[in-house]
Amino acid sequence: GQVWRDRVGPGIPFGSRKGVAHTGLDAESDRIGRFAGQGGVMGIRLERSLLVRLGAMSASDGIEFLAITGVTADSRQAAPGQAFVAVRGEHTDGHDFISEAVARKAACVIGERIPDKADFPFVHVVDSRVALAVLAAATHGEPTSKFSLVGVTGTDGKTSTAMLIEAGMQAAGMVTGLV
Repeated sequence: GQVWRDRVGPGIPFGSRKGVAHTGLDAESDRIGRFAGQGGVMGIRLERSLLVRLGAMSASDGIEFLAITGVTADSRQAAPGQAFVAVRGEHTDGHDFISEAVARKAACVIGERIPDKADFPFVHVVDSRVALAVLAAATHGEPTSKFSLVGVTGTDGKTSTAMLIEAGMQAAGMVTGLV
C-alpha cells in the first residue's frame, strides 16, 4: 500500500483501505478556500493547507472539493454541509455515532479511526479534538486572528495587573475586553 510521511506523524499504510487515498499534503500548498454558498452562507473547502492543520494522515478522494459550512461533534446536530468530528470522550466515543451523522447527510466525517466501511467522505486525523478546534476556527473566519490576547497568571495581583494593562491599552486607543 501507499505510505505518506510528513511532520504530522509516522508513515501510515492506507492504500489498501477502500475509499481512502494518499493525499500528498504539504504545508506550502493552497490556502483555505472560502466561498459564499446558498443564501449567502459562508463556507470553506478542505484544501491541502487546512488538511495539514487538521493533522490529516489520509483522506477520501475528492475531499478537497467538498463545501463545508459548519462543524459539529454531536451526531444529532449533523446536517448537510456540516463536517462531523468523531471525538473520543471519557464515557462515549463519537466514532460510535458516525453512521448517525452520515444518515443525517453530514458533508464528511473526521476521526481518529478509519471505519471498516468508509463509503462516505472521511478524513483520518491524529487528534480529533485538535481537528475540531481548527475546523471550528476555519468555518468561523479565524476569529482569533482579529485580536490580540494578553494572559495574566500568578498567585497575587492578577486583577490589578489586568486592569492596569487594560487601562494602558485603552489609553493607547485600543478596544479592549476583560474577562
